[in-house]
Amino acid sequence: SFILWLVNLFYKNTGLLYSWVDQFIAVSQFVKEKYTEAGFPSEKIKVKHNAAPSFSEDLPFVEGSERRGITFVGRIAPAKGTRIIMEIVQKIELPFNIIGDGPDFEDLKKYCLDNNLNHVKFWGQISRDDVLKIISSSMSVVVPSVCGEAFPLVVVESLACGTPVIASRLGGIVELINNSGGGITVNPYDSKEFIEKIKEVANHPGSINHMGLAGKRYVKEKLAGSIISNELISIYQDVINKSRMNKIDA
Repeated sequence: SFILWLVNLFYKNTGLLYSWVDQFIAVSQFVKEKYTEAGFPSEKIKVKHNAAPSFSEDLPFVEGSERRGITFVGRIAPAKGTRIIMEIVQKIELPFNIIGDGPDFEDLKKYCLDNNLNHVKFWGQISRDDVLKIISSSMSVVVPSVCGEAFPLVVVESLACGTPVIASRLGGIVELINNSGGGITVNPYDSKEFIEKIKEVANHPGSINHMGLAGKRYVKEKLAGSIISNELISIYQDVINKSRMNKIDA
């Protein structure tokens, strides 16, 4: 890490990194802003999202009235909002799926056992197909991260499943939710707001359908593999064309 820090310091202070590299690619506007703050030239950074993972088949849309429970998918760790999850499951009596593992797994499980929170089910590590099935049958997916995530896969997969996302107003999450209309963002440190929005969505199947369909449409129209691949090709082609023009001018 120290050697990497020295290398980065050298290239940053000499300006060689910025002059030798024609184009930087950021996975989200959030990432671009962070690199710009760090001194990278904004005009050399283009935003290109990651493509949505390919699915074996087009995921069917489940009506809001047929969905049950809330789901969390991810690493069970402080940065992913373990404390918020503890507070949510205390106040939400709906079936609550917790998928994943991490340093807080045993503590969270013990907390639920000690407090007789029998509506919480721990799945641990399961296959991706099983994760998608649970997401698709849930009323919403919660993403209570307290760190700025670049481009969270769980949000993309939830949108693809037509499942509304209730997530922290941080990082790349905000872009995905705002651009898709497939969920709601809340104060990452306010469990009461999370609980309020979960109840609000659960009590209105129509809103589940509305946000769910918006999320699926966004993934299909903006994050499909072919679309993102063409965006990447376009970025490379622009760099090649500019290089050719510079050689002609020289």
